[in-house]
Formats: sequence, structure tokens, C-alpha cells
Amino acid sequence: MARELNRPPYFVEIDLDDPFFRTLRIEAKAPFAFETLGLKEIHLQLDYGPVGDPTNHRRQDFVFSADDHAAKSVELVVNLRKDQTYAWQAQYHFDPTSDWEGEHFSYDAPRVAASEDRTLVLNPMESIGFLHLRVEPGRLDPGVIDFAEVDMAYEDPSGWKREKSGRIVAATPAALEWKLRISPTSPRSWRYQVRHHLKNGSVVEQPPVTTRATSVVVDDPYPGSLDLTIFPIVDFSTVRAAMLDVNYADPAHRYTRHERVRLTPEMTEARVRFSTPDPTKKRFSHQLTVVHTDGRTERPAPVETEDDVITVVI
Repeated sequence: MARELNRPPYFVEIDLDDPFFRTLRIEAKAPFAFETLGLKEIHLQLDYGPVGDPTNHRRQDFVFSADDHAAKSVELVVNLRKDQTYAWQAQYHFDPTSDWEGEHFSYDAPRVAASEDRTLVLNPMESIGFLHLRVEPGRLDPGVIDFAEVDMAYEDPSGWKREKSGRIVAATPAALEWKLRISPTSPRSWRYQVRHHLKNGSVVEQPPVTTRATSVVVDDPYPGSLDLTIFPIVDFSTVRAAMLDVNYADPAHRYTRHERVRLTPEMTEARVRFSTPDPTKKRFSHQLTVVHTDGRTERPAPVETEDDVITVVI
């Protein structure tokens, strides 16, 4: 039986004088773009051996920055205790001028008391939560909406709170962004409320919404829409100018809309969109005005229709 156990599958020879056991080489990496998280510096502290034992303890500090976050390494001689593990702790420092907001500008990651990893990858997302929120403009009719005011609020499990407000202008819509550093245990929910400021001076307030979505879309407060496509076929050799007036009225909601579309030689199609308070009401009217090259003005009677495609032939 002894002869059977002496075979290579049961015993492996290890050279305890191999450099792997005589030295402890640790490489630390921070392989990400600091700017994307508003991160300024990472301070890393390595402790090899008991801190209270000067004979067996060694300490190494590294600093990673946005300008210098290449891998860094240290090679330590194995102490008399033959320790093959080390302790480490990272501290993350954030740029106060970045777009990110948080309860603190510096965060201590939990200390790791015993690690055997020879390659240490520093990742702030393991100890800090990052919440990047976007409020996107959706269907915002600039004919009736001046701007949408958006109030956002976040409350962290730690008790820390933050609020932010922004505007989405209907005529020049652009998304709102909010970047937060939060607790890693956060449920990642937040609240927003939209107030639509109409061109007539009134304000339509929507109820608050609590969500975990990181991207939400803000539409105007009207449930319906009238989407029209105009195809002009005009002989501009005899026509000096042509325009189409589109009118919509909903007396029950005291709502009217008007838009004038000027037809040009370069135009192949045009679109008109009205947000409407009643999704079932699709009837509208359009009237053509033509100025001929001889000075005559022609204005046929308005046409009432529900057809969303208008062909203009002159």
C-alpha cells in the first residue's frame, strides 16, 4: 500500500525555497476612468504582518489619481511568521467640482483583514453606490408648452437627503441629468414631480412619482395628439407664394390651435403636430392661400377632415 501511495497523484513536491514563498509581490490596479465617477484620488494602505509587531510588520501606501492610475506594485520579504496574507484598506476622494453629489467627498472602504490576492483591483463601486439619473424630453408640444419644471428628490438609508430642480424647454428640449453617490445598500428609488408651464400662463401639476428607473420621459399633459403629414405638389413657375393654415378647435375643453405652413420649392413634405386634450377628437380644418406670379390671390374655402394626410396640388 505504501508503494501505491508514493505515486505522483498522491504527493506533490513543493520547493519552499521558491521565490513565491520567500517574497510577497502585490500589484494594485485601478483600471477605470476616474472622471466618469468624479473621482480625484484613491489612497491605498497595505499592511503585511501584525500592526503591533515591528519585527514582522511592513506597511506600503499607494496613491492613484486621475492623471496617474497605472498599476503599482510592491515586493515584500516574507516575515518570520511566514505570513502569506495581508490587510488592506482604500480611501476614495472625490472632486467637489464634479457633477456628482454625495453625502461626503471622502469615503473609507471596509478594511480587508486577510487577503491572499496577489493582484488587487480597486473598485469604488464595491463600497459606494452610484446613481446616474436622466429625465428625457418626450412629446412636449412647443405650441402650448413653454417649459416643464421637474423637481427631483432622493433620500438615502443613512438619512442623507438631496433635492434638485431643472427645466426642459419645449422649444429646445434637452435631457436633465442627476448624479448621486449613495449607500451601497440603497434601494435606489427616487421621486420626481413635473409641473407644465403653459404659454397661456397656467400651470398643470402632475402628481409625484416614486421610481427605481434611472431614465424617465416627460411628456406634455395632453393625452391625445393630431399628427398630420402634408405633401405639396406645386408648380412654382406660376406661383409666387403658397401657404396652408391648419386649425383645430375643441370647444368642450376651450382649446384651439393654429399653425401656418409655408410651402417652398425645396419642400417634399411637412409635418404638423398638435397635442389635444381629447384623444377621440380628430376633426380639423385646413385652408390654402396661393399668390400667383401675376399678383392674383386665391383662397379656396376651408376643408374639414379627419384625414391625417394632406396633399396640396397647385
